[in-house]
Amino acid sequence: MKKILVLFVLLILLSIQAHAVNWEPAIKYGSVNDARVMNYLDVDSAKIVDGNLFIAVKSYSVFGDVVVAYLKINPDKNIWNTLFYKEYDESEYHSDDILNYNVTNDRYPHIIVPDSLQWYARNKYFDKSTYKYNEEAYKKDVAENAAALKQYKYYTDKVWSTIYRNWKPPKNTNDRSIIQVLLMVNKDGSVMSYIFRKPISAEMKNSLLEALKKSKLDPLPEGMQAEFMNIPLQFSIVK
Repeated sequence: MKKILVLFVLLILLSIQAHAVNWEPAIKYGSVNDARVMNYLDVDSAKIVDGNLFIAVKSYSVFGDVVVAYLKINPDKNIWNTLFYKEYDESEYHSDDILNYNVTNDRYPHIIVPDSLQWYARNKYFDKSTYKYNEEAYKKDVAENAAALKQYKYYTDKVWSTIYRNWKPPKNTNDRSIIQVLLMVNKDGSVMSYIFRKPISAEMKNSLLEALKKSKLDPLPEGMQAEFMNIPLQFSIVK
């Protein structure tokens, strides 16, 4: 009986160990002094295919968001792009998942700049001496990102307004909880999925889901050049 128990415990420990992820702290995105976001590289996910580095990154922000992004880094062209990103779920995450996405995807590339997360990952797996920084290309990239950010804010504000207009909070409730929900919206404006960030009453949750059903969201802005978008929203009952 003891042998069976020991074997059972050993199997459990091995399964936990097999699922454990080796998250390595990395330079903060944008600047080593930027404390708004902290990133971790999954070193077990790192794969080099046809000269490109594929690696998963887990990011924590000051807003409590935890996401995992699958990156493709081309050291020769000094560019990177995102294959996919989603809310991080420890129970479902596996390091080998990265190659399940479209590894031939070269859409929406960005320049690798010094002291960025991508720069850190690139130099970890490739010869640092071959790194070349193109300032003009970087300035163009920044300008395009600034325009995209402006479109993103306009779109998210419109999504919030559309849902809020259709929201009918429960009557005669003293619940003043703040509803925090993350929507994943497809390119055509349809909602792919949603996640409530903190516990709320069933009444509040159902009232917001009903508003979501009634809301017809616009397609993503063409200038965003994205197949989907994560949109964090917040709602509360005003007294």
